[in-house]
Amino acid sequence: MMSSMQKLLGKKSFTIMELLVVIAILGIVLATYPLTTNFNVQIAKGKDARRKTDLASLKHILEDFYNDNNRYPLPSEVCYDSLSGSSNCHICGDHPASPGFVPYAGKLPCDPQSRAKEYRYLVSDPLNPTWYRIYTELSNKDDTSIAEVGCSSGCGPTNGYNYGISSGNTGL
Repeated sequence: MMSSMQKLLGKKSFTIMELLVVIAILGIVLATYPLTTNFNVQIAKGKDARRKTDLASLKHILEDFYNDNNRYPLPSEVCYDSLSGSSNCHICGDHPASPGFVPYAGKLPCDPQSRAKEYRYLVSDPLNPTWYRIYTELSNKDDTSIAEVGCSSGCGPTNGYNYGISSGNTGL
């Protein structure tokens, strides 16, 4: 006859090693969970960093143009959708209708989500621009740069933008 202890020992159970492996795997999964849930926020921050870099690059390009021409570029010189007499338009060097901007830039930058979002170029006068503003929309609405540039309540011709740059002789 088998004792109750022998019956218990004869049944299959997990070894301590197997339990430790399972606990380790659970620990790894739980440790990486915050990284995966925050993934979209990190992607948005990366796109916003590119937007800021693009606008800073555009600022240098436009200032170089001003130094050579004593005016900022006409909308038709930098935009793909410039209408005659319009003082604002969209910049994206990848667009088929985008004009070249040599020697200042081989190709003007585009928003990382181009077609869904575009950089908006606004000038004082479509025939003789004495100032410019360029607007974009940052994906991360909590970005401190939005308040720093004064766009917490929206900026641009439609208040649909939350970040931008401008020539030194005007504000956003």
